[in-house]
This record gives sequence, structure tokens and C-alpha cells, in this order.
Amino acid sequence: MAIKISKFVINTNGNDIVDITEKVKMAAIKNEIENALINVHSPFSSASIAVSEYSPEMKADFSYFIKNIVPEFQNRKNSSYIKTILTGSSVSIPFIRGEFELDRFQRILLFDFDYKKRARSVIIQMIY
Repeated sequence: MAIKISKFVINTNGNDIVDITEKVKMAAIKNEIENALINVHSPFSSASIAVSEYSPEMKADFSYFIKNIVPEFQNRKNSSYIKTILTGSSVSIPFIRGEFELDRFQRILLFDFDYKKRARSVIIQMIY
């Protein structure tokens, strides 16, 4: 078993959901990975990584849902931290024959729960 690591940065607008599927896939291809378990991680207290459908409707519904579950506290940063705790900071996805094992609507998403623009690092570990 071997592990390769890759990193990239995504600029967000705050309270944002960004599709990073193709960037993660390109990292695997650049590293000549064909079959692996790929872990995608965001090392921030106010950002998370998840696999979900990605559409304008999902973005709007998720924003509505998360705001109702976690209200804005007096210290807005605490709201961001709690949202990250609930959604998780990493996911692992099988990568087989050069493709992620996802259904046709699923994407790898970076959720930024901060209230201002940020540059977010994404760390990818490819275990093969």
C-alpha cells in the first residue's frame, strides 16, 4: 500500500458551496492514480467536505436547512464551527478505473460556513 498527497486552494465567497469534484479527480490523474481510496479533507474549523447532489435547488434548500438548525450566534464564528461539526471535515471515496464511485448527480463539495471570503486549502490523500 502506498499514499500520495496533493493539495489545492479554493477561493470562496463565504457561506458558499463549491463543487471540487474535477479538481480532486485531476489531482488523482496527475499522480497517475487509477484505483485508490481517496480521502478529501478541509483543515478549517468553518469549512467541511461532503458528497451530495449539487444543484441550485440543493444549495438553496441546504442553506435554508442549516440556518434553521444552527442560528447565527452573537459570536458568528461559533455558528460556523457548529455547522462544520455537523457536516464533517472529510470524506473518503472509492476511485476505480479512473472514476469516482458516485452516482450521476453526486459531487464532492466544499462547504464554507464563514461569513467572509476565504482561501480554503483542500488536502487529498490517495491510498492505493
